Amino acid sequence: MPQATAGATSVAQRLWEGEQVNNRSPEAVVAVVGRVCAQLRTGIGRWIGAEGYRTLLERGLAETRTEHPALAELTCRGEANDRLAEAVRVHGAIPVVDAFIALVALLVELLGRVVGAEMAARLVEQSWAATPSLSPNTKLEGVS
Repeated sequence: MPQATAGATSVAQRLWEGEQVNNRSPEAVVAVVGRVCAQLRTGIGRWIGAEGYRTLLERGLAETRTEHPALAELTCRGEANDRLAEAVRVHGAIPVVDAFIALVALLVELLGRVVGAEMAARLVEQSWAATPSLSPNTKLEGVS
């Protein structure tokens, strides 16, 4: 079973922290996770295609769910926020956030096997932000 490296995990944690969902209220978690799932689907799908993204995501979810049951009902493929809200209600906001960070880290890791760690981190970061924010020469912290 693939696991995310410290660098990939650092990228995912940094991106989540940038959302400033400090209180981790259920509503805020649902809104951010829902928005980021949609942005990742669009952004990464633009580079590897819809089918490539679906395959990457399904593998990431399958691997992450073993340690994070909060992802059991989520697909991150456009489900309504009511499924996210139910996961937060059942598991709590913090376990959903932890599971989501683990999923994003594994997506960076898996994608990195194809395009390289730094490019994978760039693609996820740009998709997360929904706008290209890095210059080609920017070195990402925690990624080698």
